[in-house]
Amino acid sequence: MIPDPGGGAGGGGGDKDCTILVRGKNGAALSKGNKLQFPYAGSRQVLGADDNKIHFGWKVEIIGRVLDGSDANDWKFVQTLDRVDSFLSFSGSWVSKRSSFDESLSGPDVYKNQVSGNTRYALDSPGLTKDSQLTTLTLKANFTTKFTNGESTCTAEWSMTLNIRNNVLMGAEWFDHHISLD
Repeated sequence: MIPDPGGGAGGGGGDKDCTILVRGKNGAALSKGNKLQFPYAGSRQVLGADDNKIHFGWKVEIIGRVLDGSDANDWKFVQTLDRVDSFLSFSGSWVSKRSSFDESLSGPDVYKNQVSGNTRYALDSPGLTKDSQLTTLTLKANFTTKFTNGESTCTAEWSMTLNIRNNVLMGAEWFDHHISLD
């Protein structure tokens, strides 16, 4: 089991070949063994709400660990995202758009990840690109993050919300479980 200093969602595999922890507690530091850095965060390398020059989001750290003697290079992170964007249209009515997709968190260019012995780390900061057209928008998103080698899989479920008004982040929350998207 991965020690959780707080603010984590995690789970194990059915055969206990691995464990996974997704950390997102607002203001929490990255794990000591994690040498990765969030882009555009400068010296503020902490988890939580992210309002940088290009996007609004929530910074999380993902930690996967395999049994001693196993190689974390043989494992990867993948996740499924199910989200609802609700926004005020130019006509003044509320519009909701639901979408789902799968993504790999192991690509070298898109998501940073590193291996240290039997542990793999990744950083993610899902959210929305800043746009002057974001007058009123609420994003609710559920994530199912998996650590897998194709034979064994560990799973963690987590969620986040963002509330944007006039292109300003007015509120954001992180949850260590799925939330209702309705």
